Amino acid sequence: MPAGRLRALARAFRLTIAAGLVCAFLPSVQTANAAETEVRLNIAASSAIISPGLGFTVSAEAENSSSFPVEAGTIALATSTGPLASAGAVESWIAGEGSAGPDVVVTNTLPLPANGTTATKLSIPAGVVNAEGVWGLEVQLRIGGGRFTQRTALAVRSQTTPASVATLFALSAPSPSDGLYSREALEELFAAGSDLQAALNAVAGQPISVGIDPRIIASIRVLGSDAPADATAWLRRLESAGLDTFALQYGDADPVGQIRAGYPTLLTPGFADVTSDPTVAATFTDWSYSRSFLWPRGDVLSADDLATFALTNGAPVIASSDIVGDASQPLVRVGGSTVVVAQSGPSAALGRALSATKSVEWQNASNVLQAELTFFGGQTIVLAPDRTVISDALRAAATLTTLAQSNVSRAVPIGSLSPAGSTSLKPTSLPDLLSSQYDHVRERTTQLESFATVSTQPAAVLDPVIRMTLATFAVGLSDADDTRARAIAAIDATVATLLDSVRLATSSSINVLSSEASLPFTVENDLDAPISVRVGVAPSNGRLLVADSVLTEVPANSRQTVRVPVKAKVGTGSVALTVTVVDTRGATVTAPVIVQANVQADSEGWGAVAFGSIAISLLLVGVIRQVRRARMARFAQQEASDGNE
Repeated sequence: MPAGRLRALARAFRLTIAAGLVCAFLPSVQTANAAETEVRLNIAASSAIISPGLGFTVSAEAENSSSFPVEAGTIALATSTGPLASAGAVESWIAGEGSAGPDVVVTNTLPLPANGTTATKLSIPAGVVNAEGVWGLEVQLRIGGGRFTQRTALAVRSQTTPASVATLFALSAPSPSDGLYSREALEELFAAGSDLQAALNAVAGQPISVGIDPRIIASIRVLGSDAPADATAWLRRLESAGLDTFALQYGDADPVGQIRAGYPTLLTPGFADVTSDPTVAATFTDWSYSRSFLWPRGDVLSADDLATFALTNGAPVIASSDIVGDASQPLVRVGGSTVVVAQSGPSAALGRALSATKSVEWQNASNVLQAELTFFGGQTIVLAPDRTVISDALRAAATLTTLAQSNVSRAVPIGSLSPAGSTSLKPTSLPDLLSSQYDHVRERTTQLESFATVSTQPAAVLDPVIRMTLATFAVGLSDADDTRARAIAAIDATVATLLDSVRLATSSSINVLSSEASLPFTVENDLDAPISVRVGVAPSNGRLLVADSVLTEVPANSRQTVRVPVKAKVGTGSVALTVTVVDTRGATVTAPVIVQANVQADSEGWGAVAFGSIAISLLLVGVIRQVRRARMARFAQQEASDGNE
C-alpha cells in the first residue's frame, strides 16, 4: 500500500479515536456542571396528615434550568430518626439541621431535558413512619457527583383537634427610595397581575387582619386625578373589601429600628412640601382602621422598646414566639405593654405557602403548615408571616381558606383575644450592619433638622427626607442584598444637595470709596421653600466698621441681594471681609466667604477739598472781574464827564 495512503488511514484512525473520547467525556462534563449549579428539586407528600401505619407517596419534581440535557440518576427518601418535638424543630429540620436516617426508598429517574423538568413518584410502604408525631422527610436526587436535597414534614396522627388561629398579614410594597410613589411607580405597582393586585385578590373576604402601609394610600391621594386608574380602582376595592385592618408604620418602617437609632419617638410622615394646608395633608393617610398594632421585626424587641412605644403609641406590639419567655398564650403582658405572640414555626410555613410560585412548592409549604398546626390542637395561636409577596392569588387564597376551616385549624378574629398572664422578653439585638445603617440615617436626619430652621417653612424641607427615612427602615427589606445601602446612599445625596442649597454668590472684590457705604452680597436659595437669614460681615482690620447683621427673606428658588452698611475710617488699604449667613437662631447656614474690600475713603475728603478750592477760586475770579468792570465803568464815566466840561 502506498505510503501516502497509509498516512491518511493513520490520521483517520487517530481522529476517530479522539472523537470517541470527546463524545464519551462531554456528557459527564455537562452533567457535572448541571449538577453543581442548575438543577432544582421540589417535593411534596401526598398528604399533610396520615394515620399511623399507613403508607404514602411523595412527588419529586426536578427542574433543569441549563441549556443542555442532564443524564438520569437516582432519587432516594429517608426520614428523621424519630418524630420532631415541636413546630420549631420542624422549621430547623426544613432548614437542614439534623441528620436523616438510612434510605428507605431508592428509585431511578429519567434524564432531565434542557430547560425542562421530570417528575418522580416515591411510594413509601406502610410502617416506615408508624409512631405518632410529625416526621421529617428528606429526598435526595443524585446525578453523577451532584447531590440535590429537599426536605418536608408529615404528621402521623390518629386524630386531630383544631387550633384556633388568628392571622395577621402585611399589605406593603417595599421600595426604600420612594417616600411617595411617583405616577410611574404606581403604574408598575398596580399593573394587571402585579403583586399588590394579587395580594388584595388573595386576602379579600378572608377572616384575617390586614396591616396596610399608609404610603400606598398617601401616594394615590397626593396625585389625585393624576393617579393611574388601576391604582385608584385598587384603593376603592380595598376600602369596600370589609377587611379587619390596622396601620403599619408609614413605609412599613420598623418601630424598633427607629428607637434603637436614637429617635426619641416614632417618626411620622409630613406633607408640607406637597400642601401648606394641614387639613388637606391629614387626608392623605386618613383611613378607617379597625384596630391598632405595632409590627416591628419579629425577632428583635426589648422591654425598653416597649416602654418607649407606650409613651407615644400604646398599641399592642407583635413579636415572634422565639423571643417571648412564655409563648403559650397569644396575648401577654410585658411590663405595662401588651404583646401579641406570633408562633414562629407555622408563621414561617404560612409565609412560604403564600409566596409559592410553583404547584409542588406550594403543596409542600401547605403540608408543613398543617403538620405544624397539629402541635397546637385545642390552643389559640396567632400567625404573622414575615412580609410576604403574593404572586399567585388563587393559591394564596386557597391557603387562607384552608387555614380558616380545616381538620387542624379554625379562624378566630384577633379582636376576640385578651391578654392572659405576664412574661418577659429574651435578650436580642439588631444585626451589626443594620444597627450601623440605622445610626447613619439618624445622623443625616439630625443634620437636616438643624439646617431646616433656615426656612420659614422647615417642614417643607424636612418632610420629604423623613418619608424617605421611614421607607429605608422598612421591615420587608432584605438584609441579604444592598437594597437598603442604596437607599441610604440616596438619602445621603438628597441631604447633601439640601445642605448646599443656600449659599453666598462669590464676589472677587468690592471698592469702598466713601466713609459710609452699603456693601452688596447675594444670597442664593435653591430650596422649594422661602428662607429667612442674617448676613453678617466681619472685617480683618479697623479700616471698616460694620453695623449689625442684616435680616432678609429669600423666596423659594430665587436669589436676593443684601446690603450691609459699613463705615470707613480715613485711610486707604485692603480689608478681608468674612461674610457669614446664619439662620434666625444664629446657627451657621453655609460656609463663610472671604471677600476683599479696597478702601479708598480719603478720596472723598480730598475731592471735597479740591472741589471747594475750585469753587473759591472761581468765586474770587468772579469778584475780581466784577470789581474791575465796576472800576472801568466809573473811569469811563469820569472821562465822559471831563470831556463835557
